[in-house]
Amino acid sequence: CTRGDGQCECEGDAHGLMLSVRPMHVHTAFVDVAGKAGPIRTLIAKPAPDGLAGSAGKRWPAVVAWSDIFQHTEPHVRICRRLASRGFVVASPELYGRFEPLGSVLDFERDRDRAVKDSDKMQLDWIDEDTASVVDAVEHRADVDHARVGALGWCFGGHVAFRAASLP
Repeated sequence: CTRGDGQCECEGDAHGLMLSVRPMHVHTAFVDVAGKAGPIRTLIAKPAPDGLAGSAGKRWPAVVAWSDIFQHTEPHVRICRRLASRGFVVASPELYGRFEPLGSVLDFERDRDRAVKDSDKMQLDWIDEDTASVVDAVEHRADVDHARVGALGWCFGGHVAFRAASLP
């Protein structure tokens, strides 16, 4: 349990689901998801169980993970890889592909003003269109159990994840 005091009050195994899975190797790649306004650069991190019995053709649960306003920084990519090592296909789309070059990663110190200005440029209809495109692409991956797709995000990405949760 995440409480860490040894006095777990959680029922069943729901709290230990991720902790009970032995970490796996991870494959990562960037793919371009077709979006209404053009490609949406998306990091894919997925389990690579390397010969794990029964893993061939397996459909994994998935999570779409939106970053903070700095996009695919090292800490964000690291958390995506960590989730993938626990048995999730993780798709992490860039936020600013409509006006920043694909693959732009903004530095916390040097690019802070740029990141804030970029987040101010975002329009809700763009966010919703790109979100729908990415979620649809994830749900149609051959390695994803389309009935088990979740959303999470940090900072600006938390807002996007909340909006994603309202998709039909």
